[in-house]
Amino acid sequence: MKCSLQSTLLLLVKLLLFPAMAIFSPVSHAHAVIVWAEVVGDDVRVEGYLSDGAHAKGGQVLVTDMSGKKVAQGRLDKTGQFRFAIPEASRLNVRVILGPQHEGSFELPIETGQSGDDFQPE
Repeated sequence: MKCSLQSTLLLLVKLLLFPAMAIFSPVSHAHAVIVWAEVVGDDVRVEGYLSDGAHAKGGQVLVTDMSGKKVAQGRLDKTGQFRFAIPEASRLNVRVILGPQHEGSFELPIETGQSGDDFQPE
């Protein structure tokens, strides 16, 4: 009888504990990184957010042209923003990286002579 009670308790622990670990595990609730970039005046402003709306502060920003050449890099500030001068490129790929498997990207078209005053989204 004692062995049967132990087996039943072990089965109960497995049935209750393992699903609870999967539900409350930080890995299963990883946040997506949402990236936005736009031209503001003579700069490009990058914003990074987590899927819950929090600022992605401290995230690494890597900006490349469409050939893959790096044109800017830095870190998001405490408000989740990073700015850099508009480079000579027609399109930019902006990536924000917070850690392994926690990154997002945004493709930004740049028009020759574009400034934030005359920007028209596609």
